[in-house]
Amino acid sequence: MSADLSNADLSNADLSKANLSKANLSYTNLSAANLRNANLMNTDLFGTDLSNAILDKAIIGWTCFGSVDLRTVRGLDTVQHMGPSEISTHALVRSHGRIPEVFLRGAGLDNNFIEYAHSLVKRPMEYYNCFICYSSKDQDFARRLYTICKLMVFAAGLFLKI
Repeated sequence: MSADLSNADLSNADLSKANLSKANLSYTNLSAANLRNANLMNTDLFGTDLSNAILDKAIIGWTCFGSVDLRTVRGLDTVQHMGPSEISTHALVRSHGRIPEVFLRGAGLDNNFIEYAHSLVKRPMEYYNCFICYSSKDQDFARRLYTICKLMVFAAGLFLKI
């Protein structure tokens, strides 16, 4: 890390155009801070208070957004992604799914995961039960069919209940 600012109170600070790459900003209070055009590459923002922070055109990549609430962060849709970033599942839950999809895509999440992530906090994904009826002569085939169905459902992130 180039600077250890963990646990600092930088609320309302003007950090526009600041080079905070590789900085440890974990558990820092950045509420209402201006981070417009700031370099946040490889920055650790784990547990950071980003409420009402401004990230317009900030530069990120390999940035850790662990356990943060991104609901009120302004400018996430304009962030410049130079590489993937880490967005924890706890951050998705704390943000109640209200993170711009363009930000999530830029951070490296694919469309299927984004849809699934939104369903975790908004509405559960539907799943369907399946009942396989067979005679004893078809038991081997039924077991193979059951295994294939289980694998398909598991790959989709669901659980099959038979």
